Amino acid sequence: MECAISMIIFSFYDFPKSFKDEYRFCGEKKAIMNLSIALAKCTQTYYVSLGNSCQFELCAVDNLNIVKLPRKRPIGLLDPKVLRLLESIKHSPVITNCSGVLSHIYIRRFLCPSRVIYVSYGLLNEYAVKDVVSSKNKILVLAKGHLQSRLTLRLNDVVVSLTSDESDKLRKYVSPNRIALIHHGVDVDRYKPRNEHSYEQRLNISRKYGIDTNRFTVLATGRISYENNFHGAIKAFARLAKEHKEAVQLVIAGTTWDFGSGTGIEPEYYASYIRSLASKYGIPNSVRIVKNIPEYELPLIYCLSDVFIQFTDGYSPLPNVILEAAASGLPLVLTYHPAREHILQDGRNGFFISREGPRKNPDKVAGILDYMKDIEKERRSMGIKSRKMVEEHFDITRISKKYNDTLGRFGS
Repeated sequence: MECAISMIIFSFYDFPKSFKDEYRFCGEKKAIMNLSIALAKCTQTYYVSLGNSCQFELCAVDNLNIVKLPRKRPIGLLDPKVLRLLESIKHSPVITNCSGVLSHIYIRRFLCPSRVIYVSYGLLNEYAVKDVVSSKNKILVLAKGHLQSRLTLRLNDVVVSLTSDESDKLRKYVSPNRIALIHHGVDVDRYKPRNEHSYEQRLNISRKYGIDTNRFTVLATGRISYENNFHGAIKAFARLAKEHKEAVQLVIAGTTWDFGSGTGIEPEYYASYIRSLASKYGIPNSVRIVKNIPEYELPLIYCLSDVFIQFTDGYSPLPNVILEAAASGLPLVLTYHPAREHILQDGRNGFFISREGPRKNPDKVAGILDYMKDIEKERRSMGIKSRKMVEEHFDITRISKKYNDTLGRFGS
């Protein structure tokens, strides 16, 4: 169903200076970017930012208009040009990921939207609480944000959850008829299987980052942080490398830009830590840590790999990187979380392991990777099934249509 009126994407996040040239943005920012571009294909879309950064350029997209709101000024003293633009798009439906109550009052004061859709990014995630239990100050900040989130939910006409697990939590604060389940989406035209990228492209990237395409390659991507448990991945991989030595490699690719961590561990420090772990286990030449890859190169990193792993302990139930890996035609080995059943069918396109697996039973994890190494034909079949699941359920074009349908269902 196509929406006849314009939509507004309202966010605290700025896009990076160039979508094609940088990878320094978190999963939420990437999801917002994908959604903005997808919606712009079917209707007039405005991206309204309260971000701190002055960088505000985006690859050219028809029907996508950028509105920069200056944060240095008090809310009531905005640039008259911005106010005139906001006036011209009043009464349109708004999609926002802003959790603050003041931001929502701001939206309703200046935009008078027909509907506000709040996209929840795990603000009710109980696992996030566990990461900060050692710091009273952080608990107070989190508790304050948690309370703000609850109040914010009450200000919205529609609340979009990203997983069924999150929908269950939202029902404590929001009427079920105001909850819509819409997953993250992924651009299947950018993230695609290995044979759809040219040999020259793959060769150039493998040489640039020192990835040996003759080895069995296990890939882990995401922000290089303690929460993503790359230390657990190295511990399990060390068992595999001990047996197969130079025939296998682990590639860890991600950003070290610090978005704030519940553990208080700086990403650059953590990157040094996991590098020292590889040396400790005697496998420094079998572990490649690639930091801050340009966004346009990331799809090629996936296509150089044979298996994708993600060992987070539930703090991010269904991150973008899992969907990107599946879209790239990779089998998945993931720690279990109910939300991940949407993308992984155990034994069909990969395997689940227990959340304690990498820490308490690394030999079992290494055994699964060893098995995957030896079943090349079945591994390719698993990758095809991963790709199909993304095309059927997570294609960003389908996701944008779900937002359109949601607007129609809750429309004025």
